[in-house]
Amino acid sequence: MFDFVAAEDVLPKILTGYAAATDTTDRLRFEAGEDAQLLLAMRRGTDDASLARSIKEQFGLPV
Repeated sequence: MFDFVAAEDVLPKILTGYAAATDTTDRLRFEAGEDAQLLLAMRRGTDDASLARSIKEQFGLPV
């Protein structure tokens, strides 16, 4: 009925969510999890068109 996930996988996302919810600065993005860190690193290192193409290819969408 329930799928259990290891605490080390979930805890960083919970803490990041809490930090985002209680942050009082103008910050809009918070990295939550390894997948988000990879995507944001890719975003910082490429132009918008290349990033969009890469994401579409990853999900098998028409480019």
